[in-house]
Amino acid sequence: SIINVGRINAISIPHILPEKIHTLKMTIPRGQMYTIILSDGTQVCLNTGSSLKYPSQFGSDSRVVELSGEAYFKVTKDAARPFIVKTDYMVTRVLGTEFNVRAYNEKDASVTLVSGKVEVESGDKARLSLNPNECAMIKASKLQVQTVDVKKYTAWVDGYFYFDNASLEDIMKELGRWYNINIEFANKSTKEYKYKFWADRNGSLEDAVDLLNEYGKASIIVQNKRLIIYK
Repeated sequence: SIINVGRINAISIPHILPEKIHTLKMTIPRGQMYTIILSDGTQVCLNTGSSLKYPSQFGSDSRVVELSGEAYFKVTKDAARPFIVKTDYMVTRVLGTEFNVRAYNEKDASVTLVSGKVEVESGDKARLSLNPNECAMIKASKLQVQTVDVKKYTAWVDGYFYFDNASLEDIMKELGRWYNINIEFANKSTKEYKYKFWADRNGSLEDAVDLLNEYGKASIIVQNKRLIIYK
């Protein structure tokens, strides 16, 4: 069943042939969010432009899913079966906790812990443990941990854009992904302008652009399904 609340959707997917395990894949269209309830009761909120591969039933020794994009996990505790999230950039292992995984690309790939404890591993074989309010990310090809404002990484789950000292380029990427619109920087130097920005993701693109233009740093216009940024 699907419950529509604006652009946010909750899904409980029926399992196919319980005696057999099938690999399922959920792909999220632009401008949408979906919450999937997995066979063990784990809740996965998938961000726009993301996809998740998962089994119709988990095995007896582990629970493994594969993510592309971004998702917020509320993992059901099961000491006998660790929950493993695989992306192209990191592998995250937990027993039961809440955390955010971002894997759109290597530049902004991260794992952010809200509660409990997780282990994060990257391709260079480094393995780190995270405590709440810590974020694992790849810097200079190395896995590093930083203490962060968790809200910056999880506000999207509650239906908000939230950026703190973020570049205009990163903000535009998020707006482009959510509203399914192309971005054009008429002046490349504006990409590095920094903003603290908060907006409702269920609001219109024009509302978000108006808020950004109030800063007076850059001039942003919507034209022919494009966002054009001038100095």
